[in-house]
Amino acid sequence: MLNLDKCEGLWLGKWRNRPDTPVQIKWTSGSIRLLGGVFGNIDMPLTNWKEGKRKFVETLQGWGARSLSFTGKVTVANSLATAKLWYLASVFTPPDSVMKEINTALFAFFWDKKREMISRNTIYLPPEKGGWGLIDIAKKAKCLYSRPFSDIMSQEDLPWVQLARYWLGIFIRRFDPSTWSNNMPHSPNAPPHYKALQSLVSELVEASPSKKWDPGCTTRSLYDSLLKKDAHIPSVCLNKRSVPWPLTFQSVQHPLLENRLKDTAWLVAHHALKTNALLCSNWGYIRSGTCPRQNCKGHETVEHAMWYCSEVLLTWTWVEGFLRRWVMSDFRINKQMVIYGILPPSWKKCKIDAITYTLAVARKRIWSSRCEALFDKTFSTHVEMVPYIKECLRSRIKLDFVRLNETTFMSLWCSVQWARVDGGKLRLRF
Repeated sequence: MLNLDKCEGLWLGKWRNRPDTPVQIKWTSGSIRLLGGVFGNIDMPLTNWKEGKRKFVETLQGWGARSLSFTGKVTVANSLATAKLWYLASVFTPPDSVMKEINTALFAFFWDKKREMISRNTIYLPPEKGGWGLIDIAKKAKCLYSRPFSDIMSQEDLPWVQLARYWLGIFIRRFDPSTWSNNMPHSPNAPPHYKALQSLVSELVEASPSKKWDPGCTTRSLYDSLLKKDAHIPSVCLNKRSVPWPLTFQSVQHPLLENRLKDTAWLVAHHALKTNALLCSNWGYIRSGTCPRQNCKGHETVEHAMWYCSEVLLTWTWVEGFLRRWVMSDFRINKQMVIYGILPPSWKKCKIDAITYTLAVARKRIWSSRCEALFDKTFSTHVEMVPYIKECLRSRIKLDFVRLNETTFMSLWCSVQWARVDGGKLRLRF
């Protein structure tokens, strides 16, 4: 039995202005809320997506006060914030104006409301291709909206498919002529919903490698094809030859590194640190691009800040000696190791792990000391940076001794002679 007090009727089309009430329920010519969306004689995509944008922004603002790493921000955006939008995306196409506001809020959250340093198309890429795997909301919305087209093509038994084929019959025979029959009615003019579906399906087919619609496609496969179409995959140039990002990101996104170390390594590899040279010459924010370290007058590019600065070179000299003593006797540090983290793949895994982690800790400390010199006027020499680096290494080894099983710990840290275990007790050798 219907509860008439909770029922609501909506006048549509030519009846939208009818004043009568045929059944004793609440009638309106405006809009009603149905299954989580607002439907009626309004701009439904705009109304619903504005509400979705509000929830999306509120979620980001709730997490924005926390000091999150890039990994944490991507997790919040992909798992929590965008969850407010996917139901809408399967029903309504997002208006361009709302999508622009959503992307603005998303990247303000990602960059802490500061200037964007790297192309958005790069950040959308997965980590192994130079990005962070942040979801491209506009592309994902297109895929979700287009996904029912596969059911229209193949699931004849579904009740709603025959209605959809009435509106799309002329369009879908381009992909599967067997669905066409002169014995079935077809409309030459589709309503707005199906016109939008036609447009998006055509775009997805153009982006696919086969230039055909795959009835077995998933939302993920559609999204990957769209992402690949507009991908901006970076590359680094060393000794006049291009080195692909996958090799670089074996180090930059090494699973042994904590999130903050990955952040710094990623920014350094992309040359996206806000150095004085960048702030001066590219943006004109400051007058001088000189290195802020004491007794250094060099032009502060990323390579200068991370390698050529005299105080930095002394720090790397110590790191080289430390690694030669404990990890590899013939180890030689160079600029490509520091900037891009590229190590010879032929080295043993345990040595690559130890060297990668040490370089990442030193890289983070060098950049932190540079920021302290600029903002706090605290100038750290290499003698003062070395104890910090050693303490970070000790702390990580102690932590892993507690959290890892004995076999994993021994292969990770004892194989490079940094630690040993005597009678269940940890002994550090430096």
